[in-house]
Amino acid sequence: RSGARAVIIFEGTNDLTMGIKATEIYAGIISLVERAHTAGLCVVLGTIMPRDDLNNGWDRATMEPERTALNALLRATKNIEGLADFDQVMGSPADPTYPNPLLYIPDLLHPNTLGFQVMADALPLKAITPPPFGRCARQSR
Repeated sequence: RSGARAVIIFEGTNDLTMGIKATEIYAGIISLVERAHTAGLCVVLGTIMPRDDLNNGWDRATMEPERTALNALLRATKNIEGLADFDQVMGSPADPTYPNPLLYIPDLLHPNTLGFQVMADALPLKAITPPPFGRCARQSR
C-alpha cells in the first residue's frame, strides 16, 4: 500500500493445526520479512499466542511443542525491527502455555475485546514509528 511504513507479521497458528512443522512455517515468515524489507517496510513479528480449542483442530499433545518451537525461532530472529510477544501477554497466569480465559472468547482461540487491547499494548510502537520518536527509518518503495 502506498505510504505504508511498517508491517506486522502474525502468521502460523492455522498452519500448526494443518500439521506443518515450526521450521517450515518460520521459513515462510522469513520470506515475508525479506519481501517486506525489500519493499522498504519495517517489520514487527508476532509470536503465536496460546490456544486450547478442540473444535478447530488443536491437538495439544502434538501441536503445542511446535508452537513453542516456532515462538523460540521468532524470538531469536535478528533481522527485524521489533517483536510483539503475544504468547507472553495472552497466556494464563497459572500456566502460560494455556490461554488466559479472561482474554479470549469461549473458543479459547480468538481474543475478546480485552485480549485485543492487551495485544495492541504488546506492540513495540518505536519499531513502527519514524525517527526522531521511533526507529523505523525505512522508506517504502
